[in-house]
Amino acid sequence: MLWKYLCYGVGFIFGSLMLFGGAYVLHSMPSLFEHKIKANLPLIKGTDAYTRYTNSNVPLSVKLYMFNVTNPKEVAEQGAKPNLVQVGPFSFAERRRREIVSISPDNTTLDYKLFRSYFYLANESVPLDQIITAPNGPAFSAFFGAAEKERDEESAASPLKVVQEYLANETLYISHKAEDWLFNGINIKWMNALNDDGVFLEEQPPDNKFGLYYKKNNTWDKPADGIMTISTGADGDMANIGRVVRWNGKSTVSYWRGKTCNTVRGTDGQFFHPFVQKDEKLEIFAPDMCRTLQIEYIKTTSIRSIELYRFGISSNFFRPIDFNEETKCFCVKRSHEAKQKFCKLGGIIDLSSCRKKPVVLSTPHFFNGDPLLRQAVDGMAPSAANHDTFIDIEPMTGSVLRVRRRLQVNFEMVSHDGYTASNILGDKLLIHPFIWMDQSIVIPDELAQKLENKLTKIVRMVRILCYAALITGPIILIATLIFICRDIRTEDKKIRSAKKSSKKTTSSMNNGGDYQKVQVREGEDSEMVFTKPN
Repeated sequence: MLWKYLCYGVGFIFGSLMLFGGAYVLHSMPSLFEHKIKANLPLIKGTDAYTRYTNSNVPLSVKLYMFNVTNPKEVAEQGAKPNLVQVGPFSFAERRRREIVSISPDNTTLDYKLFRSYFYLANESVPLDQIITAPNGPAFSAFFGAAEKERDEESAASPLKVVQEYLANETLYISHKAEDWLFNGINIKWMNALNDDGVFLEEQPPDNKFGLYYKKNNTWDKPADGIMTISTGADGDMANIGRVVRWNGKSTVSYWRGKTCNTVRGTDGQFFHPFVQKDEKLEIFAPDMCRTLQIEYIKTTSIRSIELYRFGISSNFFRPIDFNEETKCFCVKRSHEAKQKFCKLGGIIDLSSCRKKPVVLSTPHFFNGDPLLRQAVDGMAPSAANHDTFIDIEPMTGSVLRVRRRLQVNFEMVSHDGYTASNILGDKLLIHPFIWMDQSIVIPDELAQKLENKLTKIVRMVRILCYAALITGPIILIATLIFICRDIRTEDKKIRSAKKSSKKTTSSMNNGGDYQKVQVREGEDSEMVFTKPN
């Protein structure tokens, strides 16, 4: 009997350990992994996280699509609606490197410059020598800059009058090769004349050349990227790790109306705080836009077996700028009558105060933007599959594993006094598409597998073992109790049966039965029984 009770004890103890141990580990697992993650995420010099952040080996693909205007004469002479034909892709591989400028004495913040290099992928591109007809961006920029300079500065000479003198006969559209629009630059002949007359526009183009990426290859783009100061997480505050603390040494900018819009906040988009939740709105500070953007949860997706949360541009972005208090301060003061309509449009970002040029950002083909934007031109065909922006985040670590950033650059075209060709625009505000870019990053399979093995598979295995223990433990306890109860019932039956037998014997003796007492064993273990004689 002893071995049986020993088995019951072992079963009860083992079942209890599995039940309560599984529950404890499952309950404690988030804090255990949080401790592990906290130990590996801080951007401290010499760590893997620091190396990955400063010199990422993750390839970035850039595909550019330009809009060619097929009816420039009709637009310039008759006020026709511009007809746009998309040309592309012009494909490039981009490499990024962060050069650390300084690290705070306590390691809690670091300053860096971002260097970009572009490599043309001829096999994946249309030829770069294609002629593209697009708005005369240099002329519109000069008139805009002169008007702003004249408004903000008191001077005996009128910058606007000088610009009018040299640019009066500039056309509404100009035609150049795609490679000149992009990297080679378009020579602006009249810029030297303006400089000679003492008109120096803000954001002066380098070498008096106009090009989207001119002199921005293999270098640091100071106006667009500046110097970023971020929190390293060395202080143990994981909620702020990667957060942009300052941009160009300041925690605020001065381009917008109000503290909310001018405050520098959010991460640089490289990664986010650990344990990201579906119901939170994440923030990214975009230096090329001089502002913070909000992103919100869309759906759950995956790479390999790694669960990812997909975040996309906040719905507030696609509402009119003056729709609510959160975005109202992005409505900058407009001096031109036609521009008063700007804040009534949703899905656009006015960069005129930030970049000192009449440039407007939007989603490609004005996807999800105000219908009026698409109706102003022909050739727009927006679709979520081709034009939406999203970021896929591994929620436990906050790592970004996949990105599709799609952005369109538009020229703000309005009539300017002295710019004869622009008179055809009248009092219209035309947000004219120029180019859109599709930037994509996907973590290489070997890195995804490494993350999967180090984190995801371990978490999954621990959870499986915990749930198995939570199921098996009660089963063992219940089985042990069943066997104990069964044995108790069996013993109880034996006792009751023995009592009944004893009562019958006693009854027979009391009734004068012919029984005699006989000793069947001798010594200490002797036993007396009653037997009936033959």
